[in-house]
Amino acid sequence: MEVVKRISSVMALLILLISFSVYFSSIDPPFQRSIEYTNEHNFRISRSSLKSNHMSISLNGDSDLDSMAISQGWVGNGSASNPYIIAGNIYNGEGENPVFTLQHSRKFLRIEDCTFSISDSYGLYLNNVSNFMILNSKITQVTGGMRILSSNNISIIDNSITDNGWSAISVRSSNNCSISGNLISSSRNGLFVENSKELEIFNNVFWENSRRGIFLLYSSHNDIFMNDFVYNNAESEGTQALDDGISNNFSKNYWNDWVEPDSNDDGLVDTPYTLEGSSNNQDAFPLSVPLHLSLEQIQTTSDLITEGNLSFPEIKRDPVNLQVGIPLLSLFLILTIYLHSKQKEP
Repeated sequence: MEVVKRISSVMALLILLISFSVYFSSIDPPFQRSIEYTNEHNFRISRSSLKSNHMSISLNGDSDLDSMAISQGWVGNGSASNPYIIAGNIYNGEGENPVFTLQHSRKFLRIEDCTFSISDSYGLYLNNVSNFMILNSKITQVTGGMRILSSNNISIIDNSITDNGWSAISVRSSNNCSISGNLISSSRNGLFVENSKELEIFNNVFWENSRRGIFLLYSSHNDIFMNDFVYNNAESEGTQALDDGISNNFSKNYWNDWVEPDSNDDGLVDTPYTLEGSSNNQDAFPLSVPLHLSLEQIQTTSDLITEGNLSFPEIKRDPVNLQVGIPLLSLFLILTIYLHSKQKEP
């Protein structure tokens, strides 16, 4: 009789544990997302790690950075070969302060797989900074996405910077920065560059920013190539980029308002895409098909604009799967072994 009771208890526990395992393996963790494009170029931004919440951070100088790295347990030592790394966190702002501020720093810092949101100021604010990289992160629902002042050697790679009030990224008096592989959308200007030079801007998607995808002001010798520009400045008759600088190079970008004619089917529109602005600049080799988006996605967006109901490409959530289920099943196994051992006792 005692054995039957124990077997019944084990079966009940098994059913309960399996129920919890199935439930937790089917829910979505916060911000575990991926944006996927299915054309041959496979533009993809993904975030896969569980995250912890933090309040805003303000660092002034390398000594502040060192102290914060120790207190927060960030890996690395700030050198070129072993940079400080901040990974897998959610940072929320406080009122009119930027969510993340770094000033007067020369140490190497890399931020990856983080989210910065909810502020009446910037998501990230960099002033007089060198050797900074942010990748695979999300900046959203702040007044200004990312602000870079008097800085150099800044890398912005594979991020989603969307739904911000001012420019998604603004760069002023800065040089030698790289902006690549980002999804830049639903802000006033996608990228605003003032008095800056030698920026490389490539493989980005500038999608439905209310003014320009890119606005260059008093800036020179910047390279803008292999980007998709889709429905920026759509409410006016102007171009999707404006160049009020000198000697900036636009080449082989896709402009969804300039896709024909391509009489020899070489993937290049036969006539240049002329930009607004005092430079009288052109993209001499505009692409007739997008690099990072499918034509179906662009057409769907066109239909939504016509209907007055624009939506952004779908953000898919990935399940936790066995991250919770495996520990629960392990607990069940331990309890089963324990009950079995008790059964053998005299």
